[in-house]
Amino acid sequence: MNRRTVLIGGGAVAALAAGSAYASFKGMGSFSAYDQAARAMRAPVSVPPQTQDLIRYATLAPSGHNTQPWRFAIAEGSIVIHPDFSRRTPAVDPDDHHVFVSLGCAAETLALAAAAQGLAGEPVFDAAADGSIGFAYRAASGAPSVLFDAIPQRQSTRAEYDGRPVSAEDLTTLAATAVMPGVDLILITDAPQRDRLRDLVLSANTAQMSDPAFVRELKSWLRFSPRRALDMGDGLYGPTSGSPPLPEWLGPRFFDLFFKAKSENDKYARQLQSSAGIAVFVGAQVDPEHWVQVGRACQRFALQATALGLKCCFVNQPVDPRRCFMTKPQTVFETTRRDSQDLHKKILANIASAKGQTWTDVKTMQAEVLALAARMKTIAEDQSDAIKAGLRAAIGKLGRIVSHRVV
Repeated sequence: MNRRTVLIGGGAVAALAAGSAYASFKGMGSFSAYDQAARAMRAPVSVPPQTQDLIRYATLAPSGHNTQPWRFAIAEGSIVIHPDFSRRTPAVDPDDHHVFVSLGCAAETLALAAAAQGLAGEPVFDAAADGSIGFAYRAASGAPSVLFDAIPQRQSTRAEYDGRPVSAEDLTTLAATAVMPGVDLILITDAPQRDRLRDLVLSANTAQMSDPAFVRELKSWLRFSPRRALDMGDGLYGPTSGSPPLPEWLGPRFFDLFFKAKSENDKYARQLQSSAGIAVFVGAQVDPEHWVQVGRACQRFALQATALGLKCCFVNQPVDPRRCFMTKPQTVFETTRRDSQDLHKKILANIASAKGQTWTDVKTMQAEVLALAARMKTIAEDQSDAIKAGLRAAIGKLGRIVSHRVV
C-alpha cells in the first residue's frame, strides 16, 4: 500500500464523514415546519365547538418537562382526564406531584375553553379512579374571558426580564384570579425575600444537577432538533431555551459539555434578579387532590399574567420531596403556620355554633390561641424583620378574633 492509496482512502473517509454530518444537519427539520405545527395547535376553537378542539386547548397547558402526563376519555356530555403514569418522571418527581399539578393545569384550561364556547362545568377530582378529573358540561351562555383568550399566547419564558415592578393593581388582579379552595398564594416582591428564595433555588438546582439520575431523566426529555420535537410531540425543545438546534446524535454530547451547575445557576440568578417577583403556590394538604388545585390556581395565574402582558416561567427546583431545602427555623415556621390555619378554622366553627358554646369552651379556645401566640413569638425572635412583622400581624389577628368574635 503506497502513500497515495492511503491519502485517497483517507480522503474518502473524510468525505463520507462530512457527507454524513451534512445529511444529519439537513435531516433536523426546519423551524418553519415547527412553527407551522405550533400555530396549528393554537388555532382558534371551531364554532360550534368540537370536543377535540377543547382537548387540543387543554393540552396547551404546561406540564413538568412537557411530558403531557394525561389521557382524555370522551363520553356524552363529559370529558375525563386520566393521569398517564407511563409519562412520569420519578427522578425529579418521585411522589408524582408534578403529574397532578399538570393535570390541574389541563383541567382548568379545559374548563375555561368550554365556558367560552357555551359549555359550563366544573372539574371534579376523583380519588377512587387513580386521581382522574371529571368534567361534565352542559349548555349555557358563552362566557368568554381574558383567561381564555390568553390560552394560545401563554408560554414559559426562560429569559432575563426587564426588572420593572408590577403595579399594585396588577398584583391584586393576579392574586384575585388565582384564588382556589385549598391553595395559598404567596406573592414575593420584596428584594431581600426574593434573594433568600433565589439562594434556595440555586441550592436545590445544584443538588439536582449533581444527581446522575436527574440528569439522565432530563436528557431523555430534551428534543434537540425541530424534526424530533415534531415527531415526539412532547418534551423540551432546546431552541426555546436559547440552545442551538442540533442533530439528535450531537445534542446529547453538546448537553454534556455545556450543561453545568455553575452556568445554570448563573442563568437562574440573572432571571430571578431581573424579575418583578415570585409567586409561590402552597396546597393545604400534601395529596393529589390538592396538587390538582395548585395546578388550577397556577394556570389561572399564568393566563392572567399573559393577559396583562407579563412573562413568567416555572422555578420548581425547591419542590423536591427527596430533599429538604428549608432550614430548621423555616420548617418550624411552616408547621406553626399550618397550626394557625387549623386553629383559625376551629375558631370559625365555634363562632358558627356560638349559641351552643359554654364558658368552658370559650376558655379552652382562648388557651389554644394564647399557646399558639407564644410559640409564634418565640419563633419570631430568630427570624428576619420581615417575617417578624408577618408573625406579629398573625398574632394580632388571632387576638382580635378571640376578643371580638368569640368571647
